[in-house]
Amino acid sequence: AVVSTQSTGAQKVVLEILSYHASASRDEVAIVERAEIPSAASLKIQSYDFADHTLDRDQTVTATIRMFMDLDLINKFRIDYKTLIRWSITVRKNYRDVMYHNWRHGFNVAQMMFAMLTSGGMVEKFNDLEQL
Repeated sequence: AVVSTQSTGAQKVVLEILSYHASASRDEVAIVERAEIPSAASLKIQSYDFADHTLDRDQTVTATIRMFMDLDLINKFRIDYKTLIRWSITVRKNYRDVMYHNWRHGFNVAQMMFAMLTSGGMVEKFNDLEQL
C-alpha cells in the first residue's frame, strides 16, 4: 500500500509539471491580448469554403476568440477575456502532434460549427449553452 501511495504522489507531481509546461504563459496571453482580433469576414471563418492553411497557429487562436466574440459568448457567460485567451492557447498546446486528432482538426470543427451557426442560420436553433 505504501508503494501505491508513493507512486500516486509521484504521478501527481509529474502531471502538475506537465500541466505547467502545457499551460499558456503570461507572455503568450499578453501578446494575444494586445493584438487586434480580425473580423470574421477577413478571416473567412463564416464560410463553408474556409481553408485553415491560410492561418498560422497563432492566428487560429485569434480566430477562435473571434468566434466567441461574434456569438457574444464572452458577454452571455461573463467570460474574462484573459481567461479566454489563456484557455484557447492552453487547449492548442495540449493537443497531441498527430496526423488527425490535433489542434487543426479541433479548430476546423469549431470553425465549421461557427459557419453553420452564423452563415447557415442555425444560431436560432441552439440555445446559448449549446452554442458554447
